[in-house]
Amino acid sequence: MIRTRDSGLAAFCLMVLSGGGPGANGAEPVTRTFDVRPIIRGPQDVQALADLIPMCVASASWADAGGEGVIKAFPNGRIDVTNSTDIIGHVERLLAALGADQRPIAAGKPAARRPAPPPRNANPPVVAEPPEPVAIFKDLDHGPLLLTTYDISGILGRFPPQAIEDRIRENISVDTWDSVGGPGTLRIYEPTKKLVVLQTGDVQRTIVQELGKLVGGAGRR
Repeated sequence: MIRTRDSGLAAFCLMVLSGGGPGANGAEPVTRTFDVRPIIRGPQDVQALADLIPMCVASASWADAGGEGVIKAFPNGRIDVTNSTDIIGHVERLLAALGADQRPIAAGKPAARRPAPPPRNANPPVVAEPPEPVAIFKDLDHGPLLLTTYDISGILGRFPPQAIEDRIRENISVDTWDSVGGPGTLRIYEPTKKLVVLQTGDVQRTIVQELGKLVGGAGRR
């Protein structure tokens, strides 16, 4: 079965009207440090998170795309994010949706380990609509892009992560994904069994249907 989000996660819908990177509208970039130890298995997962964030959150604002935003990952389970306050807010909410505490920690101060979260529902319900987005980004060519996370704990283990990603890209709006130059991104974060998708609302609804087929075992590879 699939679950779209943890029951206690609040819905956050914010519109980014432009790139919104450091220096946008004269704003100075700021740095926040996040403790991601509750959602990692080891140092390699910290780097995986640092790679995931710029793919899904205001991609044009990061250094690799010519912007000024910077992410630094540390093996001790810390991520430092430098960007505009708006974009850091999106990062904060994405990490919360993945299962990390939303509160940033002060730079230079050690993060106290927080207790493990309670066990997840072993059989999260199938849903007919996408969950509330973590953020909404404006795209002039494609319309609003919704950043959404899906709980796929009922699917992982039955299907390899890459097979799930490939199935969605190859069967749903194939010309809209980043792999072919489109705006959509799709990544599975394995430690918390979450599927992270940046896409239009129409595509998100089709993804819900495709995940439902996987839950039912249809199209098993």
